[in-house]
Formats: sequence, C-alpha cells, structure tokens
Amino acid sequence: MSLNLEETFREFAGEAASGLGSDAAPAQAATANTTAAAPAKPVQGASDDESGEAVVSKNFKIMGDLNCHDVLRIEGYVEGNIECRTLTVSESARIKGNIRAKTVIMSGKVIGTIEAGTLTLNRPAIVAGDLVVHDQLGIEPGAHFEGSCKRVSAKKTAQAKQAAPAAKQTTTGQAPAPQARTAPAAAAE
Repeated sequence: MSLNLEETFREFAGEAASGLGSDAAPAQAATANTTAAAPAKPVQGASDDESGEAVVSKNFKIMGDLNCHDVLRIEGYVEGNIECRTLTVSESARIKGNIRAKTVIMSGKVIGTIEAGTLTLNRPAIVAGDLVVHDQLGIEPGAHFEGSCKRVSAKKTAQAKQAAPAAKQTTTGQAPAPQARTAPAAAAE
C-alpha cells in the first residue's frame, strides 16, 4: 500500500488541531526545546538503578526538540526532533520530525527519519520517511512504511565519528605547500 504524503500531512494537521485524542479536554501546547531530566513516573519492573520513563501524554502538543537521556513514551503530538535512549511511540502518537534512539518501538504515525539500533514497527504504525538501523529491524504485518531503509554497522558509524574530528584538524591547520611538478626528462639525442 502506498502512502499519500499530502493526505498524511493534512491528517497530522487536523489531528493536532483537534487535540489528538478522544478526550474532551483540549490539547495543551508546549513550545520550546525540552529536555526531560526527571521521569514522569517509574517503569514497572525497572531495576533500582533505572530512573524511569518520561511521558508526553496524548493531550499534549509539543513544538520543539525533545532530548531525554533515558526512556521516553510519546502518546501525543510532537513537531520536532527526538533523541533518547529508548522511545515508545503509542498508537495515539503523531510525530513530525527526526528520531534518534538506541531502541524504538513504533505503533503511531511518524513523518521523518528514524535512526535506531533496534527498531520495531508494530501493526498500526505508519512511517513516511527513511529508516537507518544499526542492529535489528522488525516490521509486523499491517504496519505501513514508505521511504528507504539503510542498515549501518554501529562499528562503522563510530569509526566515522572518530575520523571526522581528525579530518577537521588537518583542514584547520596551515595547508601544505603545493608540490612542484617536473616535466619528464627529454629523450637523449
């Protein structure tokens, strides 16, 4: 099944304006770059060294980037980039932006690039964008995906990140003097 991106964008806009959920309460909007430092509630079955899970409830509309160092669950609407360790996108969630996480469990709708170590697209998920997966990709029957998928070795990514600063250092220094070219010696007469 092919996704119509124009229709998907209109659906995003309509659902965001209506508050996303079937609840009578209007959506609360937050605009800013948000860092989730403290979790909203503990994760069931979590060990003592894990701090918990931050939640964007389905009555929230966030306009801005989210950066969470731990576990994040999205149930509402986010227009911005998301970066965290573990991301769960519930069926009611709508995200317009890029996602970067070690583990992503997707059941909602996303327009944007998803980069993850492990990515699972569950049955109701709809993704319009590119997937960059380092370790494992799972797509359940009934999940919809339109875009490109690329598998990247985590080891190669780490090597590329280490090589990038080294390349910058060599270009910021003084450029080496150009080598003079010598013409080939004329054939002896």
